[in-house]
Amino acid sequence: EDLARMSTHRPERFNRVLERSLKAGFAVNLEDVATGINSFAVAIPDHTGAPFASISVAGEPHRFPAAEGARFAELLSQEVVGLRAKAAELFPRRELAASPDPDIEPN
Repeated sequence: EDLARMSTHRPERFNRVLERSLKAGFAVNLEDVATGINSFAVAIPDHTGAPFASISVAGEPHRFPAAEGARFAELLSQEVVGLRAKAAELFPRRELAASPDPDIEPN
C-alpha cells in the first residue's frame, strides 16, 4: 500500500531518482522509495550494448551512504564485467547455419 501510494501520488520522488541517476550515470535512490533505504544500480548490457537487466545494492544509509555511490557503482560495474564473461562462456553466440532469406548471407 505504501509503495503504491508513493508511486501514484508522489511522482516527484520518481522524478528526483531519475534526475539524480541521469546526472550520476548510474541509478541512485536515496530513501526516495522507502524511508531508511538507499540503493545504487548499474545496467547489464546485452551483446549489442543495450541494457537488458541491472544489478543493485540496497541498505540502510549508514551502510550505503550517498557519498559512496560512485564507489558502489564501480564495484557493481566490475561485477557486470564478470557476469558478461560468464554469460559468454555459457551461451556462446552461434553463427547462422543458413539464412531463411536467400538474399541474406549467414554471419
